[in-house]
Amino acid sequence: MNTDIVEEHSSELKNEKGTLLVVDGHSLAFRAFFAISADNFSTRSGQATNSIWGFITMLSQVVKKEKPDRLAIAFDVKGGTFRNTMLPQYKGTRDAAPQELLSQLPIIQQMLKALGITYIEKPGYEGDDVIGTLATMGANAGYRTLVLSGDRDAFQLIDDNITVLYPGQHFKDLKEMDKDAVFEKYHVTPKQYPDLAALRGETADNIPGVPGVGDGYAAKWINQFGSLENIIEHSNEISGKKGEALRENIDQVRLNRKVNALVCDLDLGVTVDDLCFGDVDAAKLGILLSQLEFGELKKRKILKTFSN
Repeated sequence: MNTDIVEEHSSELKNEKGTLLVVDGHSLAFRAFFAISADNFSTRSGQATNSIWGFITMLSQVVKKEKPDRLAIAFDVKGGTFRNTMLPQYKGTRDAAPQELLSQLPIIQQMLKALGITYIEKPGYEGDDVIGTLATMGANAGYRTLVLSGDRDAFQLIDDNITVLYPGQHFKDLKEMDKDAVFEKYHVTPKQYPDLAALRGETADNIPGVPGVGDGYAAKWINQFGSLENIIEHSNEISGKKGEALRENIDQVRLNRKVNALVCDLDLGVTVDDLCFGDVDAAKLGILLSQLEFGELKKRKILKTFSN
């Protein structure tokens, strides 16, 4: 079992209201599934539980360290989104998720409900859009807002009140991505990051960029011209093969920028004040843990972190 432990780091409260933690549920579930072998985590009936236990363990590590006052988990929903309408091949090269993992997602959500933790899905949208909306709500309401996600699209949300906790190869290697960290890594601001991604493309999402253009050239152009639209407007001033490639792919780049823009104003039917947690339904939790064949020690660990 991978027993990654989140390392301590200093994190001062910037806002009087406290901290909101928004979590990319699918990202965390996938990471947990591949970090822990199902050989050691399954019930006698054959139900895999590795992602369930890993999810709760990793979440508890962040909760114990960051001590959020509000908590919400965002999930994707089955079926396509508006991005697939704009770009039919969007995420089309990804392998199908293992059935052993998919069977655990509803149970993870049952566990969250028993723990009094809000989880949110929005048909037609990705979990990333739910994250963008929740993070914006939190920042606007005066909360120090943390986004736990392994998706670089979340970098566009970063500002004085929003920080992305970005996992490294191991979950314990969470990196605090603030404005300075984004600039140090990519040489652009968080608000400019989607422009950079539109030029570079995103292999994981099957979004093609300008051939031959990576982070370096994209950042150079952004710093020279200020924005993607200005780059396009002045594309005739960019010489060489890369300039030619840009001019040949302007429509694709503009489409990429529409696809990678997170929606931050969804009607989710909740306010930040609704995202309290700790009101555990002990009876439901006990039944669920028994069905999962999690012993008393695991139950105590879970309750210690998430109950009031």
